[in-house]
Formats: sequence, C-alpha cells, structure tokens
Amino acid sequence: MSSPDGIRRVEPAQLRPTAQALATLLAVDARRLGVLPLAVDDTRIVLAFSSAPSGSVVAEIAMATAKNVVPVLADRGALAEAIGLAYPGATVSPAPTH
Repeated sequence: MSSPDGIRRVEPAQLRPTAQALATLLAVDARRLGVLPLAVDDTRIVLAFSSAPSGSVVAEIAMATAKNVVPVLADRGALAEAIGLAYPGATVSPAPTH
C-alpha cells in the first residue's frame, strides 16, 4: 500500500533492519532524524520514516551514506519502538517534515 504522496507504507512486522543497513547510518543520526535504515545495497538505502521526508532530510542522509534514499512510511509508534530496539538507549526525535 502507498500513501497519498506515493511513498510505500510498511507494516510494523516489516521494521526489521539488516545489520548492514544499521551500520550504514550512525545511531546518533537515526535517533535525531527519527528514521530506521531497513536495507542497503551498493547504491540505495531503504529508510523508514513516520511521515514523508523533506528534501533537506533526504539530502542529509544521502550525503552521510553516499546512497540514494528510498523512503518508506511506518506508524510513528511502531517506528519509535523499532528504533529503540535497533539502537538501544535511543531517544527518538520526530522526523522533520519541512
């Protein structure tokens, strides 16, 4: 299923990041931006956001990871919980929307 802006939605059970994806984005950045890297390949990183990301957030992550950002949307509460599990001790900030 996709959101009205065309970004694919993921279910809470799909918020299972690979170790390689977690290693691609610093925990401090994931916590600050409220995102969870789910998968990565040579050119792309799939990140879960709670709302459609702004261009500046996408650009920041692309610069930090040297990857093209593929956003997916997840329920805010489920995402915060998944970030906490992936990055123990995480304090999650809501993702900037502009």
